[in-house]
Amino acid sequence: LHFYDASISSCTGKSHFPERILSVRSCSTVIAVGLENEIQCFCIYMENYENLESYIRVVKLPSPTSFSLLMDLTGEERPHLAYPDSTTTGLVAVHDICAWTHSKKLINAHNHPIAALRFNDDATLLATASNIATVIRVYAVRKQECLFVFRRGLARTVTVNSMAFSADSRFLCLTSNTETIHVFKLEGTLPKFLHLEDELLQKSLEQSMPPQPVGWYDYLAGPTRAATEYLAPARDFASATLPEIGNVNIACLKKINGKLHILAAISSRKFFAFLVNEEEGGPCTLVNSGKLISKVCFHLI
Repeated sequence: LHFYDASISSCTGKSHFPERILSVRSCSTVIAVGLENEIQCFCIYMENYENLESYIRVVKLPSPTSFSLLMDLTGEERPHLAYPDSTTTGLVAVHDICAWTHSKKLINAHNHPIAALRFNDDATLLATASNIATVIRVYAVRKQECLFVFRRGLARTVTVNSMAFSADSRFLCLTSNTETIHVFKLEGTLPKFLHLEDELLQKSLEQSMPPQPVGWYDYLAGPTRAATEYLAPARDFASATLPEIGNVNIACLKKINGKLHILAAISSRKFFAFLVNEEEGGPCTLVNSGKLISKVCFHLI
């Protein structure tokens, strides 16, 4: 694993691992390195990124072979790590890296193996897609509850390349190996970020409350998640069509001059910007395009 300092345009160090590195994710306090059979997480306490030997390895997590490629890490205050927990079903494991127990929460997201997953910025929401990729689900991370179900389409099976939330978590975009970029709108009340102290206070208040008589709502509370998943999935709110596609197409959502845009890049080193109508949705307008030119050469070997 090589460390590159963009401010001085130079490699500052490297660390060696016993297995092939499939992916690397980081936030300001944690680096997660995905290997062939495990994920290693390190706490960052220094500003000098020379190697990982001086960092504290927080946790080492076993993962299905090669599935650490799909892991995601986010959350500055409370970093969370998510990765597929099965090669045959749609189980997703979620770890609160800040918690000393590093307990694993499991979300039974899909019937088929996970093909893509993505947190929002504060790790309160998790979007998932299976290798069938006809349905995308969005879960509340803290309660493992399915909040939204979206349908990408039924015409063909695709390979999901990327998913990304907008900064306000009101929109989710998805790219695949096709020319279409889907934008889904998350309408309704979204879960709020809770600090560890807030969660402990909430739990103590719940434990101190006297038991309430069982009502009709209690009988419905159990199957809430299942009922949510069987609701008719919503179609995409907006979509953009790439003028051309590459082997990999990725995109994110970004506000530019107060307006929501899709910023897309394809593996043939081209980028495209589309304007999203946040009120009406529909087809997105291509407003810019260009060639990605690498100005920095990485001589890592």
